[in-house]
Amino acid sequence: MVLIHPLTFSLAVWYFSVAPFLARSCRVLLYDLRGHGRSDPAPDGYDLKTLAGDLRDLLCVKLGATTPVGIAGWSSAGSLALRFALDHPDWTSAVAAVDAPMPPYPLRERVMDEGRDPEEIVRQFPSEEVPVTRGGRRRALRTNQHVRLRNETTFARDFEAEGSFNDELPGLQKPAFLLYGDQSPFLDVGQCLAARLPRAELEVIPGNHYIPLSRREQVADCLAGFFA
Repeated sequence: MVLIHPLTFSLAVWYFSVAPFLARSCRVLLYDLRGHGRSDPAPDGYDLKTLAGDLRDLLCVKLGATTPVGIAGWSSAGSLALRFALDHPDWTSAVAAVDAPMPPYPLRERVMDEGRDPEEIVRQFPSEEVPVTRGGRRRALRTNQHVRLRNETTFARDFEAEGSFNDELPGLQKPAFLLYGDQSPFLDVGQCLAARLPRAELEVIPGNHYIPLSRREQVADCLAGFFA
């Protein structure tokens, strides 16, 4: 299965949370989105369709995959996982969205507002829960990435311009798993997705938007059970 990290993060957010638990029962692929983490800088292409195409190229061209894979994404990557499943059903066995908002995104200022200090965004996360959000080199790298995406790419414009694809969701025939925190601001989105996706299963667990960090093992168990 493939775990997609949220926009403005890197694969480390999965590596230090859910992935080690999932790796006990299945093969897990983590990768950095274009312009994120250790991927090469990219001036544009941060819309969901292009990012979904990147993942298809990674699977088919670079890794030589021959069978469909399970796709899971947290937060903005949850909508990317659904976009991938719609655009590339032949490469999708099942899809999971973990506490995902859907475009048009209502919280642009949280992700790339030019008036906010990137350090303020990093401080939103429960640093006592997972090493990826602690201080030191990782925090510096995340802050630098945020500034570079904001100032040197079309990221913010692409994010803001992302349009709704809710009308396409009834056509998704793959099994879909929707996992949300009971205190999440996006729980209503999960309920709407459950109503629109023909093969959807919605599960709500205690927690807020950051359940992959605060409830790592439980989230891993939920995903493993679904994909099994």
